Amino acid sequence: MPKDEIERQFSGVIGEGYEIHKLICPNAVKMRSRIGSLVGSFDSSHRSGPVSVVEIGCGSGWATMPILESREDLRVVAIDNEPTMLSQAETTLAHWLETGRISLIEADAVSAVAEMPSESIDIVASVYVIHNLLKSYRSSLIRDVFRLLRPNGLFLNGDRYALDDIHAHTEVMQREARHYIKTLSSLGRYDLIEEWITHLFSDENPDRIMRETTAISEMKDAGFRDTKILFRDEIDALVHAMK
Repeated sequence: MPKDEIERQFSGVIGEGYEIHKLICPNAVKMRSRIGSLVGSFDSSHRSGPVSVVEIGCGSGWATMPILESREDLRVVAIDNEPTMLSQAETTLAHWLETGRISLIEADAVSAVAEMPSESIDIVASVYVIHNLLKSYRSSLIRDVFRLLRPNGLFLNGDRYALDDIHAHTEVMQREARHYIKTLSSLGRYDLIEEWITHLFSDENPDRIMRETTAISEMKDAGFRDTKILFRDEIDALVHAMK
């Protein structure tokens, strides 16, 4: 399967109504705020000029806003390969697009990052995107993110990190599935139940699942230091890593 097809999981009704993600995944709100705060507190005293940020998978732009609002000296490049989501981002981020503080790129993440110069970016951030990638694709991306970052650069990923304890992880997944069904039913969005439950369990594919210890080890193997989880609530975790 071509790489760009691997990532296209939001071209249908899920992408068109992605705002519902905030309701079925309340941690998404916390995650975007925490990432915005960390970008805002990034120490840029060792260099001059704007702080450069690459966002992998900007989606509708909803998670991009706290990043842009965190400080005035940012220049953001936001990548997404899904036109349905990018059209929403153009509306959500219209103000910042007009000021030139952000540019949107329609491309798959690995291809876009691979074309960027080494040690040219201060921060790479992503929210609920990287877990969707096949493991081989994700490994390539992690290595290229490390290459892309300047020394002391920061990688922030708020995402679904599967628990190492498979029994505990299964219980979490069961609770999450029940929450999805209950929430979508209460909204009368029965059309989305099958779509989101199918998407939820596609994350469990052995070729895709992003388990915590393996993911952290992979980042360390790529060269990252100070790699740690800053926040976790069941399957949702915020990972911090530095070059």
